Amino acid sequence: MIGKLKGTLDEIDEDFCLVDVHGVGYVAHCSARTLASLPSPGEAVVLFIETYV
Repeated sequence: MIGKLKGTLDEIDEDFCLVDVHGVGYVAHCSARTLASLPSPGEAVVLFIETYV
């Protein structure tokens, strides 16, 4: 299970962001509050991940 992503923010969309971690892109679905707090694409980002099954 993934608990944290640390990499470069590639994209911010309406309900998700895309984080590049050493060449692998991870889509993280986020709340509007989280998305609003992210830096601009191209900057470093750290996301703590909570997975619901």
